[in-house]
Amino acid sequence: MNKLTAWYQQLSDRDRKILLASVVSAIVLLFYFLFWNPIMGKAQRTERVLAKEKKNLHWMKENVPQLIRLKGSQSSSADLSKLANQAAIKNDLAISQYQPKGSKAAQIVFEKVSFNKLLSWMHTMEYQNRLILSKVNITKTKENNVVDARINIAKGL
Repeated sequence: MNKLTAWYQQLSDRDRKILLASVVSAIVLLFYFLFWNPIMGKAQRTERVLAKEKKNLHWMKENVPQLIRLKGSQSSSADLSKLANQAAIKNDLAISQYQPKGSKAAQIVFEKVSFNKLLSWMHTMEYQNRLILSKVNITKTKENNVVDARINIAKGL
C-alpha cells in the first residue's frame, strides 16, 4: 500500500485529477452495469408480464359465461374427435388413428411424430380442453426426437 501511495504522490496534479476522474468513472460504470441496468431490466420485464396477465384476466372475465355454458353441456365422442383434431392441427401433428370408446372416451394413435409437439398436444388436451389422458404409451423410434404414441383420452366427470 505504501508503494501505491508513494507512486500516487509522485504524479503531477494533472495526472492525479485524470486518475481520480477515471476511478470515479469506472465506479459509476460498474454500479450501472452491475446493479442499475439489471434491476431496471427486470422491472421492465415484470411490467410486461403484468400487462400480459392483466390482458389474460380481462379475457377470462369476458368469457366466464361461455365457459360455464360449455362446462354444463354434455359432450359426445364427436366432440372428443373435434378437440383432438383441433389440438393436433394447432401443434402440427397428424392423428394416425382415432378409435371411439363410448361417448366420452377414445384412443388416439400417433405414428412418427415429434416428441416435443406431442407433449404440447398432450398439454393442450389436458389443461386447455380439460380431458383426462390415461394409458399413455410412447415408443421411441430410430429417428431422433421422433416417437409413436397410443393415448387414451376421456371427458372428466
